[in-house]
Amino acid sequence: MGKLGYNREQMEELIYKQLTNLDAMGRRIQLLEQQNEQLLKFNNKLIRLLTDGQAQPKPYPRPARPPRKKSVSDYSSLPAENIINSL
Repeated sequence: MGKLGYNREQMEELIYKQLTNLDAMGRRIQLLEQQNEQLLKFNNKLIRLLTDGQAQPKPYPRPARPPRKKSVSDYSSLPAENIINSL
């Protein structure tokens, strides 16, 4: 095997530091997961509170449409005399 440049004691120290860093990262991940769960819970609670206090929207009354005016295509089937008289 080639020479690594580290002796056994230095390698053990590096591995120990890496393990402590991994443990710290694992704890941070757990904290972030807990925070995310709490945020989701609070968001859902806020949504429920906001939607429960709102009344259902009332339908807007629609007025009746006025009768449709006759267009040019409606007059095309009539003879010319009736078109002039109908205007």
